[in-house]
Amino acid sequence: MPEISARLHVVAGVFFSISVSASVLACALWNFQKHDPNDSLIYGAAVVSGLFLNIGILGCVLYGATRNIPGLMTPYIVCGSLHLVVSALLVGYFAVCTIHGIALGNDLVEVYGFVVFALLTYFWSWSVDVVRSERERVSRLAGKHMPFINDDYI
Repeated sequence: MPEISARLHVVAGVFFSISVSASVLACALWNFQKHDPNDSLIYGAAVVSGLFLNIGILGCVLYGATRNIPGLMTPYIVCGSLHLVVSALLVGYFAVCTIHGIALGNDLVEVYGFVVFALLTYFWSWSVDVVRSERERVSRLAGKHMPFINDDYI
């Protein structure tokens, strides 16, 4: 069985930690007493489903890396890219809010949001790059790598 790179181990660990933390935070912020029990059940089911989806995506990445199946790494690249776009938009939002707060002389609470989403943007960018490079390596090992510029396809 091929070795998984240390960088992919870090990506998997951080992705798992973020998934569990987000699920716990989502449940902690939901006011179960205020909402209808059916709504709370649906919300809880959605949170658990999201957690299982993330664990499934993580399982695909790890299984694809260990079994030389590059196609199984694509769901993480799609998921990570979507997270990257959302994080980048929120960095822009919190940057504008911080600049607006500085101009008005208000509290700079938005700086925390800016820092958190800047770090998340960096992580998602780095992790997508790591998984793409690992997918390329696995493609070569599996013999499925095809250069984009190939005279047979032109």
